[in-house]
Amino acid sequence: MQHIIYGACPHDCPDTCAFLTTVEDGKAVSIRGSPEHPIPNFSAAWRRRWALNK
Repeated sequence: MQHIIYGACPHDCPDTCAFLTTVEDGKAVSIRGSPEHPIPNFSAAWRRRWALNK
C-alpha cells in the first residue's frame, strides 16, 4: 500500500525545503519537492538520492 509523508529537510540552510516522500510497503520509493513550498524543485537532488539509498 502506498502513502505520502510530508517532511522538511533537516539541514541547517535558510530554505528548509519541504518535500513529499512516497512510501510503499514500509520503504521510501520517491522523494519530491512539495508544490506548496516556495522552492518546489527541492533543489538538493543529491540529498534525495542519498536518502533513498539509506
